[in-house]
Amino acid sequence: MKKQYIKSIFYITLLASNLSMLVYAEPIVVEGAVPNEASKQAILNKMYVVYGTDQVIDKIKVKPVSAPNGWSDSVAKVITPDLKKVKQGKLTARSTQIELSGKMSDQNDIQPTTTYFQSLVQTPYRLNTQLTVNQAEQQIIDDALKNRIIEF
Repeated sequence: MKKQYIKSIFYITLLASNLSMLVYAEPIVVEGAVPNEASKQAILNKMYVVYGTDQVIDKIKVKPVSAPNGWSDSVAKVITPDLKKVKQGKLTARSTQIELSGKMSDQNDIQPTTTYFQSLVQTPYRLNTQLTVNQAEQQIIDDALKNRIIEF
């Protein structure tokens, strides 16, 4: 019976470590069109600081697009280490609309995170968030641990 517990703990640990590796190993893709090279560099520099140069893939193109005054500064302000709390996320900036969507590991983090990012966005820019709790991954762990004794 004790072998069964150890085997279960091994599988849970393996599952948890695999989930962590998948989350952190995926690169961050930055793509879209910006009006000039300065905007591109401002956004990329913030991404490099937050995620590291080896984790960021640059697919930004400089094209003749119009952007409101202060656009690159407003977008760069939102790129903070708190973005790492959002998994499977997407940050989109179109004109004066900034959208943040993704999953968070704790329900209690959604409101403070939303409030924090809203405080970073100044008028005339607006932030819309669609953050949810990633119940599926937690359910896998809960199901695996159900009716088991775990010893450390």
